[in-house]
Amino acid sequence: MKNIKLTIEQKIDLEALHDESRDGRVRDRIKAVLLRSEGWSTPMIAQALRLHETSIVRHIDDYVSKNKLDLKMEVHDLI
Repeated sequence: MKNIKLTIEQKIDLEALHDESRDGRVRDRIKAVLLRSEGWSTPMIAQALRLHETSIVRHIDDYVSKNKLDLKMEVHDLI
């Protein structure tokens, strides 16, 4: 899996979205993206979040493929 490069602004926006969200699934997806951008491996993220590795890969792929790095989406788009 490729590394994700986020700008400082994107990280701040993701962290704010994480803090605002009440949905644990959304928060886990955001954490997966943030951790991947910090160089964590898929197995490490899966273990930390107590999710299956395929879920982590899917979350990150969905996020990148749907151009969600622009952060111009609604919270429900991350679900």
